[in-house]
Amino acid sequence: MSKLLKEIPDSIGQYLQSMDDYDDPCFVLVHVEQDIGSLLGAIESVVDAEKTYEKTSIPISNNLYFMSIDCTHNTMLSIIEKIHASMIDSNVITHTSVFRHNCLGNPKNTFSWCCLLLDEVRDTFTNGSGYKINDFKDRDNWPGIGKYLEA
Repeated sequence: MSKLLKEIPDSIGQYLQSMDDYDDPCFVLVHVEQDIGSLLGAIESVVDAEKTYEKTSIPISNNLYFMSIDCTHNTMLSIIEKIHASMIDSNVITHTSVFRHNCLGNPKNTFSWCCLLLDEVRDTFTNGSGYKINDFKDRDNWPGIGKYLEA
């Protein structure tokens, strides 16, 4: 599935099974190079300050955090940029992937693709922080899902 996760954690699997046929949230994985516990307040504050419709947060490990955020593309972009600015100000190397779930697809697949995108981010930004977004609602910049279907 990815370099960081070999399978879907039970807590996330339960969340994915509870999703509705009309849900199209952004799945967000935040990976930091230290214990994320002390940073969760800052991350949650950024998200809570934006106009999201709904949010689910699930810690995965000491340095990996999952969020499912129902919001517009512009709101998601603002959230990610603010999280990264906050982490850079704190001298914390942060890698983030965002993959919007298509309600016609399988949430488990979307989560797996978000994990693969996080691997790409970590490989691309080896010496610093970075993020990548795969959001079909941003048609001008949408990279598609072709390479994820082949993985």
